[in-house]
Amino acid sequence: MLIIAAHQDDCVIMAGEYALQAIAAGRRVQVMYLTNGDSQNMETDSPRARTRNSEAIDAWCSVGLAKDAIIFLSLPAAPVPGPSRLSPGHLAEAKERMEGIFSQLAEGAAVFIPAAVEAHIDHRSLRDLSLAALQSVGRPDLIVFEAAEYNEYVSLSRMPRRALLYILGAIPIISRWAGASRARGAAPAGFAYGGKPWMLPADTRRLEQKRQMLRRFASEDGELLVRHFGHQDLFRRVMLPLSADEQTPRWYLRVGGRRLGVSVLFSLAGVYASVFIGTAGLMRLIERCGAPLAVAFAVASIGGALWLCVWRRQSAERRLFYATAASGLIAGIIEGIV
Repeated sequence: MLIIAAHQDDCVIMAGEYALQAIAAGRRVQVMYLTNGDSQNMETDSPRARTRNSEAIDAWCSVGLAKDAIIFLSLPAAPVPGPSRLSPGHLAEAKERMEGIFSQLAEGAAVFIPAAVEAHIDHRSLRDLSLAALQSVGRPDLIVFEAAEYNEYVSLSRMPRRALLYILGAIPIISRWAGASRARGAAPAGFAYGGKPWMLPADTRRLEQKRQMLRRFASEDGELLVRHFGHQDLFRRVMLPLSADEQTPRWYLRVGGRRLGVSVLFSLAGVYASVFIGTAGLMRLIERCGAPLAVAFAVASIGGALWLCVWRRQSAERRLFYATAASGLIAGIIEGIV
């Protein structure tokens, strides 16, 4: 098998379990890294690049992989928001190297590449390069898999745990628990479209090995990597050639830093509708105790909501929650007056 990744920790995240299974079965495993892993420095052999390469070698050699099975293309890495630092010359060089490696793979070898619509530009660039090189060499016998790491997409049907934590994150107080759960890595990313992800049969020993490999990437905070990516490999088959439609997610709307599926949008709408109805009903109950008390309560609540929206650093979803609650209070007062 061959795992192609943009950065040094990505290979373990993408297919660490699969590689461990292959090594245990006596199969030949290779890993290849597109960039030097140093998004802060354009130098190919910067101190951070050397550190990250050393960590990758240490991680893979710890599970029995030979050092010569690790390939570093050492191209410039991009920062997380981009833009890409790969020039046309870099891309041509990488594609040529990939074609040579693909040509030498054994018949029926598995090749792992990044999934589509990944958040990092290096992941997306590498996927495009890999697909172009695979189609260029004409090796239909190769079994191509894509692996998801992290992206902006949230869907109840495709990644229910991630979507549920996102929806709960829009509700004050509960949002603290949801945020803590996300920080513990309780919501791995999935595929934004297409078929369901595959997983190997659960094996606690193999999964712990993968986590131990992730811990060796100290420059990226190994424990943080374990929390966010120390789950079972998520991958699925890619059938070549791909059409443009097969790489385009549909029915998502960009909200803040996320792309929300229709199911999530309807769920959020349900939350806000419940808040509006609930606060309006609460105001009607308070009005029964006396109009002055109701007005005082409404003014204090609306003022608090405005303060939270304007002065406190709140997400757009929580600001809308407070605004909806304030609107419900106003509606309750108006209904009482009418």
